[in-house]
Amino acid sequence: MKILIVDDEPSICQGTERRLRQIVNRDTEIRQAYTPREAETIFRSFDPDLVLTDIRMEETDGLSMLEKMRTLRSDFAAIIITAYDQFPYAQQAIRLGVSDFLVKPYTLSELRDAVSRVTEELIRSEKSGTPAESGQENPEGSGDAASCEKPAGHKPGSIAAYAADYIRKHLGSQITMEAVCEELHVNYSYFSRQFKQQTGESFSQIVTREQMAWACARLQENWRVNEIADSLGYQSAESFSKAFARIYGMSPRNYLQQKEGKK
Repeated sequence: MKILIVDDEPSICQGTERRLRQIVNRDTEIRQAYTPREAETIFRSFDPDLVLTDIRMEETDGLSMLEKMRTLRSDFAAIIITAYDQFPYAQQAIRLGVSDFLVKPYTLSELRDAVSRVTEELIRSEKSGTPAESGQENPEGSGDAASCEKPAGHKPGSIAAYAADYIRKHLGSQITMEAVCEELHVNYSYFSRQFKQQTGESFSQIVTREQMAWACARLQENWRVNEIADSLGYQSAESFSKAFARIYGMSPRNYLQQKEGKK
């Protein structure tokens, strides 16, 4: 496997390579580039399987660089490493086939998971004989000529990665699939289908599970059940309690009593 790291801060490139060396095979080749222009030059000769890049750089942004690289070769994976909120870039990133976002400061485990997903994508692509980023569906759907244009690509995992980040950022409030679709500028049916394919679960299943984990923490902070229900967008404390019981097999009150009994 060949990996190209791009960041305009050499120390960050070096740190990223040190982390990668802890999780990749010994025969993995890694190169560093400190400007998008240098990265494009290395890209032509090095022919990487994976590009890890920052978004904000002095010369140009990482997504513009990836767009140029896609015109040279399409069968490579990309991971964005950034300190910035990913959602303003989500639609362009999906179109460019970005596999995942890592938000600084990220852990070694998060980097390992992202690289593992990319490796699996590349292996699947090699077996199927199709580019890793090739997309066959139109996420914006609809009927006019412009909306029928297909994006350049959709990495398996990208939709789920964006959605998971959205869920994490909005825990403690009502989370709907419509809101995520609006953020990503994709239609409801496309998002639902892609999310289920990539995670094996429905969006609502994952949202409910994450919300209930958040609710458990709030219960232990002495929040009232009706306060939690309101925060999560339930119509009543009773409807929240039923949803909670489906996950944990007991009411919020019994859950809290059980936790307190173990102290």
